Amino acid sequence: MRFGQEPLSHPLLIDAIENEFIPVAVHNNREGADAEILERFGEPAWNNPVIRFLDGEGKDIVPRRDRIWSAGGVAARLEEVLLASGRDLPPYVRIAARELSLEKPDLATFAMHCFWEGEVRLGGLDGVLNTRAGWIDKFEVVEVTFDASRISYENLLERALELGCASKVFAHGESQIAIARAIAPDRVIPIASPAANAKKSDDKHGLNSTWLRFVPLTPMQATKINAALGNGQSPSHLLSPRQRRLAARIEAAIKKDAHLLDRFERPGSIDDFVEYEKKLLAVLAAAIGE
Repeated sequence: MRFGQEPLSHPLLIDAIENEFIPVAVHNNREGADAEILERFGEPAWNNPVIRFLDGEGKDIVPRRDRIWSAGGVAARLEEVLLASGRDLPPYVRIAARELSLEKPDLATFAMHCFWEGEVRLGGLDGVLNTRAGWIDKFEVVEVTFDASRISYENLLERALELGCASKVFAHGESQIAIARAIAPDRVIPIASPAANAKKSDDKHGLNSTWLRFVPLTPMQATKINAALGNGQSPSHLLSPRQRRLAARIEAAIKKDAHLLDRFERPGSIDDFVEYEKKLLAVLAAAIGE
């Protein structure tokens, strides 16, 4: 049940499985073709879920591995297999693998003159998973969720300074305080609590000023798309095939009626994607005449 509720319910993993592979489900403890396939590949009928990745001749592309049941584990496995088979790794698969890889990513907070610009500049950095516009006292800040294995706090701070996004450095914990004081001693302010939320219209401002705001996106997708838009780049490569199809339908509908989707707000939780998309598709079908 957990395998179905987590990996097989994550929108980007579903898209990867359906579009980058030919999915085949083989059931345990069932007679006929399923039992024959289990026997052919040496899989016990009592086993928990196992994903095997096979080439056109039925040979394993990567060695079989058991006990991979989390969304993060499956995402990493999909990335591994695509690279091992010589395929280009679609950005949306890379995003899923990065976003799901850490149980507890690191957090940094920087003040700047404009959090709109800060989210664009910091959100595009490799290793940054998510950004959030907020307030600390009277300072506009951007909270940065990052993968320290890909960009260290020291490097992130240096890049923030280079990009003009660290007029103040709100440091979390003794380690960040020590690093920040060594690099920018006159800008460091220790904090122990998260920033207050900015207005919804201020968070991911570039993204939320376009019709792409209606496409259900994971937090990292929203961050990277917002950064791409702010840098004058097309974000379409950051969408999965399903999301691109949905985006095209949204664009067509908005061109016919600019206020058609005014009551819609992209869900913040992946758990709400399915219900949101059902309602959205019903409105789009009626508007486009499908």
